[in-house]
Amino acid sequence: MTDPLRPFADLIRSLSQSRTRVVDRTSRPSATAHATPQRTERTLKSRIKERIAQAGSANPSKRRELFVEAVLLAELGENLAQDPAFGEMVLRVAQHLHSDSVTGARLDELLTHLSDS
Repeated sequence: MTDPLRPFADLIRSLSQSRTRVVDRTSRPSATAHATPQRTERTLKSRIKERIAQAGSANPSKRRELFVEAVLLAELGENLAQDPAFGEMVLRVAQHLHSDSVTGARLDELLTHLSDS
């Protein structure tokens, strides 16, 4: 079975890599500049789990927003949170994910599992 969230994560990773290439064009990348995908996934999973626990949210809509926020900040940088339009972007992406019944159901299932574990 194909993971319905993979295209979303791949898109964010692509955006992040292209942004990094533009920023680092003149500097030499360090060996630790980019985490391995497996390490990044573990870190992202723990961040999402922590955010859901902190919010104490059983609301699927709020959990989706926390998920989108964590993914965007992990992939594009924590400074993105400073952008006044960031909150609106998080809401729109979360709503878009939910609008696809298969992706929305799979994401809700994943987030429920994370919040229960």
